[in-house]
Amino acid sequence: MDSRGAQFAPRDFLRAGDGLYFAVVAPGVENGRGLSILRYEKTETGFQKLDFRQAHRLLEERHLTWLYHSAVRDVSLHGVPVTEVREHLIPTRRAAQLLQTAVKDVIEERAARFLNLLIEHNIPNDALGLTGSLLVGAQHPSSDIDVVVTDRDVFADVRSTIRRLLESGLVDPLSPEMWRTTHARRGCSLSLDDYIRHERRKFNKLVIDGTKIDVSLALREEPPPAEAFRKVRRVDLTAQVTDDAHSFDYPAVWSIDSPLAPTLISWTPTYTGQAVTGETIHIQGWLEESETGRRQIIVGTSREAAGESIAVVRS
Repeated sequence: MDSRGAQFAPRDFLRAGDGLYFAVVAPGVENGRGLSILRYEKTETGFQKLDFRQAHRLLEERHLTWLYHSAVRDVSLHGVPVTEVREHLIPTRRAAQLLQTAVKDVIEERAARFLNLLIEHNIPNDALGLTGSLLVGAQHPSSDIDVVVTDRDVFADVRSTIRRLLESGLVDPLSPEMWRTTHARRGCSLSLDDYIRHERRKFNKLVIDGTKIDVSLALREEPPPAEAFRKVRRVDLTAQVTDDAHSFDYPAVWSIDSPLAPTLISWTPTYTGQAVTGETIHIQGWLEESETGRRQIIVGTSREAAGESIAVVRS
């Protein structure tokens, strides 16, 4: 058990099998498995990043039983048996290591520069982590940098700091081409203009010397007691946000004013932080219901969440 919370937490990575690296997507363990998505394969020639289709095919061929359907979340993903985990990679440990040792390449240099900028602006270094390619050692000169923050209040301070850094010109905003590339990679249901409209106000993306940096909240908490939900039907509705306190969590959670369900949840990073209290949003997703009759609306039943979205309604 890691001293800061759950054994496995979102944004951690697990090395298992024959050079396979899985990104953890849910806290804790379910039926002896780490719930995750296969993202990288390391071979004699280096790392290969895998999309979901490539990862699914590889597991079909080598580790069929690791293709897992979560009964609690009613979603199919990858479930690495805890007994098969060879290494547990934690973002905060990687950031601490980077800050204490000489950088090895240009991506490490830019990551260290950004972390030190945050620390200079009174962000506690022990709340900062690195995930993605930098965590597993798969970075290359054109890699993005994925930073995580492990405290909700600190994350709010980081977003305010990024806003000030952008306004002062110490870091750069994303270029139009970067926005187009990011939108295409997400494969989301929003138009490019709508995607950018929502993203710009989150202040969790920036550029340093041409390298894009994404910052996300990654709490290390014990998971709540599991309650199984089943999908009831697709929904398309408009509702007002009544509480956005957990909108940058993973999953993102909002309280909404809707007769269908009081809670909106998104497992898709595209929609994290998408709306604030008082705003009216258009939701395309799924209505879910638990065995006790509790209802929620979920967006993000797949990585790309095709046909599912959250968008603020323009006034």
